Amino acid sequence: MHKTTARLFAAIEDRYPGEAVTSKVAAKMNVADNRVTNWKARGISFEGAVQAEVVFGIPAAWIMYGQQPLQTDQWPFDKWVRKEEITALSEADLGYVAHSIRAALNDISRAQGSKSAIKRSS
Repeated sequence: MHKTTARLFAAIEDRYPGEAVTSKVAAKMNVADNRVTNWKARGISFEGAVQAEVVFGIPAAWIMYGQQPLQTDQWPFDKWVRKEEITALSEADLGYVAHSIRAALNDISRAQGSKSAIKRSS
């Protein structure tokens, strides 16, 4: 199997056990089975890698080049808030949360700027 397709299938299997099958991948990506079979021999096209990123959430750069680590979970707030809680919010509620985060980041930035200004004047 071509290395690009092998990376794709390994990542699919890692994220969705049992789904790294030619017919299932083709169906999910809305392409013909023979296209996926061709990818196995020749490598996935750039367009196919981008489509796989959309469908499976696997970075196209990882599929094509293997230079970007495959990150199965990039949610940094699990200690405080589960990702599922955020994704279940309405758009209005998401806007409220985003505004609150932005305000907190601005406060932190201002506080750090004040500390820098104090150090420079000393």
